Amino acid sequence: MSRCYRLCLSCLLFFLVFGCGNSDLARVTGVITMDGKPVEGVSLEFTPMAGGRPSVALSDEDGKYEANYTHNERGAQIGQHKVNYQIFAASGDVSEEDEFFPPSRIQGGESDLGKGRKLSPDEIAIVSGTNEIDFELIKK
Repeated sequence: MSRCYRLCLSCLLFFLVFGCGNSDLARVTGVITMDGKPVEGVSLEFTPMAGGRPSVALSDEDGKYEANYTHNERGAQIGQHKVNYQIFAASGDVSEEDEFFPPSRIQGGESDLGKGRKLSPDEIAIVSGTNEIDFELIKK
């Protein structure tokens, strides 16, 4: 067997076994509400407590969100996460590119809508597979 042939076969086996994507990621979706109503423009940052790259999400007009790890990968790392939020004024749309940045890096005015509120829950466990986690902005 030629060396090139063995190398190609090894690479093929590696990708068949381990795949191309990040197997340490799980899908995270849900709805963000306040006083029982969906909230648009809430930026979430899911920060792994064990360290690692955070994931971000932005709620739509129905309060729905989906976590994004990178531009090409949906989800968040499996494990415990601290979740932070920021609400942005509806004075303009957030660009598709800005959806992937943490709340502190998105340009635009912060809304007063969330003042005196905290996110519940603010710590979550992400497990393998699909995680549907709803958040509520509650009074402090």
